[in-house]
Amino acid sequence: MKKTPIFAALACAAVAIPAAPAFAGFADGNQLYGWRSAINPLNVEDCHAYISGVVDPMSLFEASGKSCIRLGVTVQQVTDIVVRSLRERPENRDQSAAVLVNNAILNAFCPGASK
Repeated sequence: MKKTPIFAALACAAVAIPAAPAFAGFADGNQLYGWRSAINPLNVEDCHAYISGVVDPMSLFEASGKSCIRLGVTVQQVTDIVVRSLRERPENRDQSAAVLVNNAILNAFCPGASK
């Protein structure tokens, strides 16, 4: 029993399968800025939801007294801070949206904490 054709077929199949691209995050700053700049209200809500999803875990540090975000800060306020940062620094928009949101919030509420 010859196994050469099976090995040859497997070798060809392995070469034919494209390599998966490196994981670069779920969204970048361009997408986030595009959602906020969109005319469609659903896209604007996507922006609010994404930013909330990044900022909410930051509030976990409140119990330990390590959170810089003041009580009473609204989603709209946080969104405005992030969008301002994206607008004023377009050269950074190719970076991970989560990193950009985190840095914008830290810069606004915890100067010197990000980098």
